[in-house]
Amino acid sequence: MYFFNSAGIMLTYFTINYGLGAYIATYCILFGIGMGIPYSVIFQVASSWFPAHRATVVGIIASGFGLGALVFTPIQTRIINPNDQQPIKGMYPPEVVERIPRAFLVLGGLVLGLEITGLLLMRTCPDSRVQDKLKRAREDNSKCDTPPVEQESLSIMEAIKCVDFYILFGVVFCDVIPISLLTSTFKVYGIDSGLKDKYLSDIATTCAAFNCVGRVVWGSLVDHCSSKCPLLWLLLQWGLLFVSYPYVAAGPAGPYLYAIWIFAIFFTLSGHFVIVPAACTRSFGPKNMATIYGLVYAATVRQCR
Repeated sequence: MYFFNSAGIMLTYFTINYGLGAYIATYCILFGIGMGIPYSVIFQVASSWFPAHRATVVGIIASGFGLGALVFTPIQTRIINPNDQQPIKGMYPPEVVERIPRAFLVLGGLVLGLEITGLLLMRTCPDSRVQDKLKRAREDNSKCDTPPVEQESLSIMEAIKCVDFYILFGVVFCDVIPISLLTSTFKVYGIDSGLKDKYLSDIATTCAAFNCVGRVVWGSLVDHCSSKCPLLWLLLQWGLLFVSYPYVAAGPAGPYLYAIWIFAIFFTLSGHFVIVPAACTRSFGPKNMATIYGLVYAATVRQCR
């Protein structure tokens, strides 16, 4: 399962020439399975080493998803469009299109190497280490007037019966709409506004840095307060940015305002990938977090429509 991700990318080198159905089978279904199944497991394994700072750890791990574009976007641009050729009537020149299949092989090979490295390094924290860290956390909390409360872990069936499960499911279901809209159209919007492809690629690369740093910042914020307040702040800020987004690219300052808005939106949306898993852990406990979060994240299936 861990290698379905890279396999889906590399096999697309062949299926891209056999129609939309074959392309969907490798780059959407196979790639999606390889990314989705290990997703919550990695969070649970990583956070097991730091039980007192789970949200921050999830933010650091999730920042890798944001950092990926910072690494892969320049490589992708260098392979496919090294001369910064612009589309003509919505279509790129044939020499640009011909380089796309090779990009799948190169990027898939890089992903495979990272997957093997990560799989060799990843392991669950021994129970003794967890207990020691929890003991130190309790000793720190003993200085407070309020005694520490032991967190109970719910079973999967108990979690499904909780209203919090469906609230989080609804949050993910709604949040995925602007995420999909932004990631699939922000470059198209930039091209329609007259911005150069190279400039947009540079913006996409820089966005990855904001996405990466944002996940760590949001994770640290959640560790120091509840999940609800950061989530409300995120949604309010996100809404304001999206409402004003269609108007920022016009005028002489358009290229600069466009970049600022994209950076701010990506910094904001990064919190979604940290707050929701942290809320799952706080609501249902850490024991079955991977499975429960996987069920909550199944709300993203609407992206496939």
